[in-house]
Amino acid sequence: MDVQFARDPALARSRYLSRRSTLLGGAAAVLASTFTTRRLTAAQDASPEAAELVVEALGAGMPAGTPGRQLILARATFPTGFTLPAHTHPGPVVAFVESGTYGFTPVTGEASYVTRAAAPGTPEAPALGTEVLLSAGDALFHDEEVVGIDRAVGDEPMVLLLAVLFDPTQPLYHLTHVDNGTPAP
Repeated sequence: MDVQFARDPALARSRYLSRRSTLLGGAAAVLASTFTTRRLTAAQDASPEAAELVVEALGAGMPAGTPGRQLILARATFPTGFTLPAHTHPGPVVAFVESGTYGFTPVTGEASYVTRAAAPGTPEAPALGTEVLLSAGDALFHDEEVVGIDRAVGDEPMVLLLAVLFDPTQPLYHLTHVDNGTPAP
């Protein structure tokens, strides 16, 4: 699978290396190493163009209240028909659907909540093993022990804004075996 990372042209034109650009560069490097070292496959019925997942680091920082953890904000564009197999994240995740339709299937774990744009004060808890569909404006929260499957549903790409709080020495996600939720070798 090919992964492309968009670069912020404003950072490239900067005359000095600020803390913000250094953190963004670090976040981009973590995202790049995470996604390029994994061999992900698109759904079988996806078109050849569905082989590229584009992740853009938008911001990052090391919060004082969570030593050893980095908070990142990224935009992930999933091509039409793309599926990210069962995986975990090394920290809690908030995914906001910017466009398209997001299919999320929780496989194991708890602490997953969907907040609908139409009803922001009433989070839903998705049932294990059942895909929940999220539309533009909807959001998903899940804790680090949740194993889930992500996919772009329908005939258009899906764009997520992702906020992740994680140990920056760890990959952003770990693929897992669906049958028992254990990390893949």
